[in-house]
Amino acid sequence: MTPLSPLVLRAPAAALLASRAPAGTPPEAVAAIVLVLAVPVVGPVLGVVLGRSARRRCDAEGLPGREVAITAEVLGWTLLGVLALGAVVVGALVLLPLAYLAGVA
Repeated sequence: MTPLSPLVLRAPAAALLASRAPAGTPPEAVAAIVLVLAVPVVGPVLGVVLGRSARRRCDAEGLPGREVAITAEVLGWTLLGVLALGAVVVGALVLLPLAYLAGVA
């Protein structure tokens, strides 16, 4: 039996959230929430961009789904922060021992 990829494991959660969106929700709001939850690195960036676009469209045209757009935007920013923090930690764990071995630190 082959192991499932993380993308396949996250897809049901994204599909469930997308199915709960109110009728008339802009498609970019649904796409934003799905991308944030399903696509590992690029998804949060696209989720922030699409979420902001959908939120502005909901405000301008009076469409439902503003909450979905805000959720995608907040999740996107949160995951970007976690990715940045992880990059700093991994960078420190790699660079500090290398600096020590090189005699710089």
